[in-house]
Parts: sequence; C-alpha cells; structure tokens
Amino acid sequence: ILIGETFDGADAINAAIGPHLLHGQFDFPLYWTIRDAFVYDTASVAAAVDQAATIADQYPGGQMSTFLGNLDVGRFLTDRHEGNMDVCPDGSLRQAGWPDDAEAFDRLRLAWTLLFTQPGMPMIYYGDEFGIPGYGDPDNRQPLWWHGIDTAAGSVASVAANLNAGPARVVDTVQRLIAARAAHPALQQGDQENFWIDGDGLVGTVHRTDDDAAIVVLNRNSTEATIDNSLGFFGLPEGTWVDVLSDERFTSDGDRLRFSVPPTTPRVLVLEP
Repeated sequence: ILIGETFDGADAINAAIGPHLLHGQFDFPLYWTIRDAFVYDTASVAAAVDQAATIADQYPGGQMSTFLGNLDVGRFLTDRHEGNMDVCPDGSLRQAGWPDDAEAFDRLRLAWTLLFTQPGMPMIYYGDEFGIPGYGDPDNRQPLWWHGIDTAAGSVASVAANLNAGPARVVDTVQRLIAARAAHPALQQGDQENFWIDGDGLVGTVHRTDDDAAIVVLNRNSTEATIDNSLGFFGLPEGTWVDVLSDERFTSDGDRLRFSVPPTTPRVLVLEP
C-alpha cells in the first residue's frame, strides 16, 4: 500500500488517489477538525465524529490514514497546554516540556479514542502514544529518552510504571484501544448511529456489525454526564457492558443501560462474553 502526504484539503488529496497513483493519503482535514474539537474547542465533538465516520464518502476508493500529529506540526499536548506557539519567537530555538495540567493528557485520550473507534488506518507519530511535548519543527522531534521513556523496558506496563500519571494514562489508553480495535470489527467498519448527544461537548455512538457491537462515548465537558438509553432501539443486546478503557462494568436493567461518564473522559463499551 502506497500512502502519500498532500498537506491540503480533500480535493487536492483526492487528486492524487487512483489507478497508477496513490492508494491513499493522510487525512489532513480530519486532523484539523480533531484539533479544533479537542485542542481549541472551536468545533463540536459531533463534528469530528461525523467527519471521521464518513471518511469513505470523502475519499472514494482511498485507503486513508488518520493521525493526531506528524513531523510538520506542533505536538497535540503542547498545543493544548500553551496554544500554537512559535518554536523560534526571538531567533532562538525553544524546547517544550511536560505540562503540569492533567486535562491536556485527558484531551489526548479523547482524541485517540475517536481515532481508534472509526474507519481508516490510524497512524501513531512516535511519542504521541505518551503525549510527549513539542512546539513545531524541529522541537516536535524530541527523543523519547529525553523524557525518561525507556523503549527497551519490555512491556507497556513497565514503561508506564516509570512515567508520571499523565503520560502513563495516555499510553495505557492507546494500548487498550489498539487491542479493542483488533478484537472488535464494529470499531473498524461497523454501521454507526448516534446513541447520545449533549451539546457541543458530548457524543455517544453505537457501532455495529452482524456479529459485534460497541458503544463509544466522548465527554469533552468538565462535568460528569449520565447516559440512560434503550438498548433494543439500537438493536443492542441486554447484559453487562464492559468499558475496555477502565474495566468498569455496567449491567442493563431490562432494556435500559445506564452509566456515568466522568469529565474529560472517553468510554468504549463492549458486551461481556
């Protein structure tokens, strides 16, 4: 598969996809919408979810790669914590550091959850699985070992054990999302419909194939939300649903499934076997 990079809108990206051209490209328009939704709050969460879900319509025949960062843009975490700052404001190169702000890491967890529960081929630019900091190029190429990340530690758990709570939480979430996506076809290619929407900051969606189902909720808001909805209306079975990101379990009461979503938190629910 040959994937290209056209740092532009959908029309220019599509122009390079096709027979004897590229098989697909990086989805820059989705990248910008995700930044607007989870970094700058200038787009609703629903707008990002809808755009991600319709990737096949936007790029007919393209095998598209989705992403949260690359070597041409500032790191997600630093943009959220400080804004899109100039790497050389006075002619000297600056170096971003970890924020002391837990919410920036939680925003990154939300963005990763969107990416790994939608169609496309998610690409992880090294370090974004931890949320390492960085202004624009070249500060967005900081080595992992600058931040105490031992990539030879042998397992994600052993790497996370040596990190502060923020980056440890992000890498644990990414590992869980990768495993959930591999195990549940509904998170890659299932039919999708809205399960719950609350303003600009909270969206819940149902993802379903013939043999698989999941419920994904993204709560960008700073307040806890309570979801209480019918399962049968969406063709979902009664039973116990497990959040793959936290291992919490929620058992339906007849046809109703009720669960809480903490502030700035994602949930990915799958039916317990």
